[in-house]
Amino acid sequence: MKETLRSLLALIILAGFLELLLPEDEMRKYSRMVLGLLVLFSLLQLIVSAGKEFSLEILNADPSLYDQNSVASLDRLLATGQRVQEAGAEKAESARQERLTKQVNTVVQQICAGYEVRTELAISDGVLTMVRVYLEGTDTERPIEVVKIKKAVGELLMISPDLVEVEKTVEGSR
Repeated sequence: MKETLRSLLALIILAGFLELLLPEDEMRKYSRMVLGLLVLFSLLQLIVSAGKEFSLEILNADPSLYDQNSVASLDRLLATGQRVQEAGAEKAESARQERLTKQVNTVVQQICAGYEVRTELAISDGVLTMVRVYLEGTDTERPIEVVKIKKAVGELLMISPDLVEVEKTVEGSR
């Protein structure tokens, strides 16, 4: 290994010296490229030879890597990693559901000004299966545009408008 490094260093110094001796003409750039390729090839050869010298048998010969305590600690580490992954997925799903609820409430509020909007999302296995929009208000005479709400919520959530339910409740009737 040391010998290979010395020869590589000598080649780099020789290439630098030869570059100084090159004349200033069109051939200089091609000569520099050839010298650079020689140095690069030597460097790659060094990496390959170093890879051949390193052997995984050294690691396999160490019995402490395979004792029962290390296997048990590895199992605990994997179980902890699994719990962290599940907790992260739950938190992400909760944040996603909260964000979608806010978006639906904002869109419906723009369509039905004057009503208080509450939304419930039904999600099964990460897939949105149903959206319920509750409109609460005191004015029972003001019509609501159910088709427009369903279409807008469906487009927002990229689901069929048939999966959107709209319910109007009068304040005080709950």
